[in-house]
Amino acid sequence: MPAKKEAVVLGAGALSLGFLGPLFSDRWDLHFVDEKSEVLRLLARAKRVKVNLVTPSAIQTKQIPIASSIEVSRTEELGDLFMRVPVVLTATSGLSPEEVAEQYRPHFLKRAQRDLPLHVLCCENQIGPANQLRESLQLPSEAPIWFSDTVAGSTCNLGMLSELRKGYRSIGRDDLARKIEPLVFREELTVIAEDYPYLVAQKEETKHLEPTPGLLTVAPDEFRAFEDQEKYLHRAGRGLLGALGFLRGHKFFCDLWNDSWIRSAVRAALTEELAPGLEKAYSALFPPGSQAIQAARILERMTSPTLNDSVEWVAGDLARYLGAREIFVEGIRFLLANGIQPCYFALCVPAGYRLLLDAGETQLSFSDFLAYHCAIFSHQDPDILKTCESSEELLRSVLT
Repeated sequence: MPAKKEAVVLGAGALSLGFLGPLFSDRWDLHFVDEKSEVLRLLARAKRVKVNLVTPSAIQTKQIPIASSIEVSRTEELGDLFMRVPVVLTATSGLSPEEVAEQYRPHFLKRAQRDLPLHVLCCENQIGPANQLRESLQLPSEAPIWFSDTVAGSTCNLGMLSELRKGYRSIGRDDLARKIEPLVFREELTVIAEDYPYLVAQKEETKHLEPTPGLLTVAPDEFRAFEDQEKYLHRAGRGLLGALGFLRGHKFFCDLWNDSWIRSAVRAALTEELAPGLEKAYSALFPPGSQAIQAARILERMTSPTLNDSVEWVAGDLARYLGAREIFVEGIRFLLANGIQPCYFALCVPAGYRLLLDAGETQLSFSDFLAYHCAIFSHQDPDILKTCESSEELLRSVLT
């Protein structure tokens, strides 16, 4: 067996520990870097993290070894580490690419000045951060540093740092200092996550990286298919589920499947609208029925009693992404372009409108909201406008 190489992971949250850890710890010795926190202290003490990987039928436990855990402020130690690793994985949810560049620019610049090859795999919960990070770092154009966007090869829910009790209650990063005690089991840090089989990147962007188990490299058009699968089936589907749950008075995702209307509406949106749309748009990659199976698995995991995420937190995501070029309006456009009438998926627009209205963040009427917030105009997008208006009537009928 070849000797393990090293990799730096920027960020020590649930995405890093619960996804990248299980996926790559057998291949690379992983060094986790983040701001000073109790999580880093626990990692430094235990040298491992216990990950409970949730599948539809079971929970599998895996112990992930931690090569080191380093605070960003320890610049000398971090600089030495940057000089010797061939791979950097970024999973800094909560930080923009510009903020990541600000924190780590000296280390990337030093690497570039020494002409040392480096592969940067951007694993954030967003689409397209690689170019933004590259531009923000302002590296010499000839530097042998390559940046690649990635998406998860199986679009499932990723749990936050959580406790292993009667169901897993999500604990966000801001709450860690106050609630760290339940996370400790015999001085172990426990992470609850979904089981992802691989990470997807583009071949051209990773051609200098040696073949790596857990990393699937594909052509640009295939990568776009995986991006849209992640964007629509998981992110948009989860946002719709959370928004409808919040408007119907639910608090946690595990409660939603007891609501028969939500169950039927979201299942229809994912399995009868989004899944066929993806299969039609990317027929060479997604055979008939494949995305409906994927959608059903995602729904089962999203509402699992073992991932007790807050509905309100996810509903807020939907309300923030209702612009003309954001995933929800773009999702409606995507479905219509592929011959799918999104009766249920389009509920995301009136649901988001009601969330903003209730929060006092808009005073517009629904028709004005479509025009001025979503940039949906009758002369440009009559089909989208008609679809949103029909969905607003449907939502109003089940909320009154």
